[in-house]
Amino acid sequence: MREVNVHDIPAHDMLCAGFPCQPFSKAGAQAGMKDEVRGNLFNEIMRIVKHHQPTYLLLENVANLLKHDKQNTWRVIKAALEDAGYEVDHKILSPHQFGVPQLRQRMFIVAARRTNGGLSEFVWPETESQANMSVHSILDDTPDETRALTDREIEAIAVWQEFLDCLPEDAPLPSFPIWATEYKATYPFETEVPGMLKRKELGRYKGVFGKKLNGKKAKQHKRIPTYARGEAAFPKWKQQFIASNRAFFERYRHELKPVMKKIRKLPFSWQKFEWNCKGAPGILTS
Repeated sequence: MREVNVHDIPAHDMLCAGFPCQPFSKAGAQAGMKDEVRGNLFNEIMRIVKHHQPTYLLLENVANLLKHDKQNTWRVIKAALEDAGYEVDHKILSPHQFGVPQLRQRMFIVAARRTNGGLSEFVWPETESQANMSVHSILDDTPDETRALTDREIEAIAVWQEFLDCLPEDAPLPSFPIWATEYKATYPFETEVPGMLKRKELGRYKGVFGKKLNGKKAKQHKRIPTYARGEAAFPKWKQQFIASNRAFFERYRHELKPVMKKIRKLPFSWQKFEWNCKGAPGILTS
């Protein structure tokens, strides 16, 4: 996008754009516009807007964009649009508000040139609420583009089913993501993080699946979960996830011991497990 000449873009009445969300997402480092690769691509949108001055704009990003950096990021974006001659509005919406069984909140930004009446005639679409919404209402029995699960994938699903079966019947399903690597881990994650400690200090702790963090630095690095590497302090949401996982594994340490040996053999990306709606049927994702 940075290499495109604005003169090569045809004139248009409406510009739609979804600039990269990773710098603003809770799941990322939240570097925002300081992310030189993806965080400042909003400026490229404004470069096109200032040249072509389309009547309408529709932009989209993660819901956390609104709160990022104590709302400073949103204030910068809104001010840029207003300075360019637009009336601006925003709303957090999710597919489940429109009858689609998917909870995926996104921030939508609409803008219209003030010289054309602004947003005086714009109305947000009405939302709806369905208590018994099910993903099965939109799934096809025989979709055209299907592929069979591989034996490895089927085996991984079976392992995580065994994980659930190991829990007592009265055990509440976790509402937070299960990060299996936190099983028996003891490395610091609140006031300190592994990247802040010297090699000998870090050697007192345990990393993924309780592996000791002693030895050479390269060995230590491999035994620290990828989400726990780096020198920066962890955001609150990550601290909460780690604390919740450690409390969960401590509570069910003996029940889960046999299956954790199997989970340890899975690829790292398959060592995470989510049950997003607790007891709701048909919402299993991993």
